[in-house]
Amino acid sequence: MPMRVFAFLLLALARCAPGTAGAFPADGFGSDPFGFSLPAFGEKKLLEVTLVTGSKVVAPGVPFTVVLNFRHLGDGYTYWTNPGGPGQGSAISWRLPPGFMVSQPDWPAPRRHENAGIVSYIYRGTVPLPFTITPPAALKVGESFDIAADIATQVCTPRTCMPVKLAAAAAVTAAETAGSPNPLVEKARL
Repeated sequence: MPMRVFAFLLLALARCAPGTAGAFPADGFGSDPFGFSLPAFGEKKLLEVTLVTGSKVVAPGVPFTVVLNFRHLGDGYTYWTNPGGPGQGSAISWRLPPGFMVSQPDWPAPRRHENAGIVSYIYRGTVPLPFTITPPAALKVGESFDIAADIATQVCTPRTCMPVKLAAAAAVTAAETAGSPNPLVEKARL
């Protein structure tokens, strides 16, 4: 191997070594399991995720809908749960109060995407992902509860892909009867 190539590889590996957090710009895209920040896509944000509740007021034991809204910015995209190609779909883990249960998502149909002869399935633009959450029947009326989702996904551009970790949260309050439905959430369920 020519000495120039060897020196370049050595420099690249040194920048990726654990404990070299200053080697990469911090960008809010999360960090990898080795403990250093991941490089940014030219410092531009490619994905925002928000959590919208069907109602801010929920009734004990009565299921309600929440929507994770994935908003892809610029030329960013994410992969469907079954990407088809080499991509990685999104993994969502919930932080719920004790006794709350959440359904599996009803993934919307993805777009077919071909790159270098490889077909995969992706999302672009705004993608609403509805879930049904069921609070326990013994929910204390008047109490407020935080609902949060942690999202691990892969955000790509036509040139590169990057693992990303995001979080989204919302609060609900328990009452005798559920509140009025949020039209944005009702639309996402259709």
